[in-house]
Amino acid sequence: MICPLIIGGIPLGMQTMQSKLLKSLRKINPISIYKLLMKYLTQKKLKEYRDSTRLLQCPIFMCLLDDKVVDHDHDTGMVRGVLHRQANAFEGKCYNAWKRYAKNNTEISFVQTLRNMADYLEKGGTQYLHPTGLVQLGKRFSRLKKYEQEFALKKFGVKKDEINSCNNTEDRVKLYKNVLKNL
Repeated sequence: MICPLIIGGIPLGMQTMQSKLLKSLRKINPISIYKLLMKYLTQKKLKEYRDSTRLLQCPIFMCLLDDKVVDHDHDTGMVRGVLHRQANAFEGKCYNAWKRYAKNNTEISFVQTLRNMADYLEKGGTQYLHPTGLVQLGKRFSRLKKYEQEFALKKFGVKKDEINSCNNTEDRVKLYKNVLKNL
């Protein structure tokens, strides 16, 4: 993500002023521009910044902020705020996955991709069970105790004698998968 550059209160991207500003910027040392836009946090100040946060809850995970870290944008180096350590790691892994799988396939930003994904996931699904979903449900079912498997099969309307004809977990899983396929 590119940090918006504002000089004298005028956004760099404004069409009317763009050419004049670009000519002016060519004369300015880029380091001078950064000095105008940012303040460097030393390690000591970084610790103070982290410890001084008044947040009690992580803004991403909504959990107790008991293991704080200062999050920063890896593209700009700018501090974004304080997060729980695991939320910071999660955000970083998500961003790295976006760079690997999406960045070259879309014109939209990482943040917009996350918004779109949340909307898509909240929309819900169809009434169709995916073949891989059937396998996953079968594996979860196989990890249940025998009495839990029998209870679940009864809830699906399987007759007691059909359940009792199963000799082992493998037989009950096959029966369960057949029930799901025929719903």
